[in-house]
Amino acid sequence: MIFGNIRIGGGARYLGSWYAYNNTYTKAYKLPQAIVYDAFIAYDTKISGKKVSFQLNGKNLSNKVYSPSTSGNASRTLIPVALGYAREVILNTKIEF
Repeated sequence: MIFGNIRIGGGARYLGSWYAYNNTYTKAYKLPQAIVYDAFIAYDTKISGKKVSFQLNGKNLSNKVYSPSTSGNASRTLIPVALGYAREVILNTKIEF
């Protein structure tokens, strides 16, 4: 959405619940579902005749703990589960010459 020189946007990612298994498929662990929210706000302007853009991005804004995958190196007793990224805020600046 654009308001003059300001742009805003966002989205959500749904990860359904799923099962992770040990290497003999004798044990299953249910990993819960998760919804992860992202957003950004940007400001476009000119400085000394050059186009300049500032953008603030926020990822996983609710800081949800989630598991998007396993590593595939499971044993009979260990199932390595990857954790998703924690909350992340990034400021970008772009100057066009």
